[in-house]
Amino acid sequence: MSGKFWIREGDSLPMIKSVIIDAQGAVVDLTNAVSVVLEMREPDVEGIYDTHTGAIPAPKTQGVVQYAWQTVDTTDNAGNYLGHWIVTWTGGGVQSFPTDSAFDIIIASASGYVNGYSPAAILEARQRSGEIGDTTYSDEQIADFLLARNGDTAAVAFDIWSYKASDAANLVDMDEAGSSRKFSALYKQCLEMARFWGEQSPEIIVITAQGRRGARTRDIVRP
Repeated sequence: MSGKFWIREGDSLPMIKSVIIDAQGAVVDLTNAVSVVLEMREPDVEGIYDTHTGAIPAPKTQGVVQYAWQTVDTTDNAGNYLGHWIVTWTGGGVQSFPTDSAFDIIIASASGYVNGYSPAAILEARQRSGEIGDTTYSDEQIADFLLARNGDTAAVAFDIWSYKASDAANLVDMDEAGSSRKFSALYKQCLEMARFWGEQSPEIIVITAQGRRGARTRDIVRP
């Protein structure tokens, strides 16, 4: 399984179902599988968040595994998780699928709020950060940025554009086969956006040729 699985907080449907594929892209015969568990982890957090005992429907040769959610599984658990299917084979061997990555399990907030931040705040932070079409960061990650910056969406935009500039700095300009990609221009554009939003934010101090700007403080205001 690859990609993203979505379910809304408090829902028990849709069922999560995958076809187990090996490294060569072939369907795995699960005839000798004893059991399967759906394992969920939080990104950037050590340890397992939760596990659920799944099922292997007949015929096992088709490599299908599934788990039927209970409402308690998703209630008050909105967030983004990394999923693996853990297969136990006859003889006690254990194997994880996929082996080289994970698939996304997204439990969408029933209220629309993420970690206390409204959909409007999340959207504004995304718009200012260029994260509408390019969704590098999940809503939970955006909310973490907002929490760290006291809800200041301009400061969040400064942070994300700065990260994008850092990523672009590791790329090089390329001219090949009649095409050209100027990553140095992307780097400069990201820096300019970071500078612009930093100058709008009371949370950020921006060093410029003219000196320090935006060096102010304010009370913490939660949405």
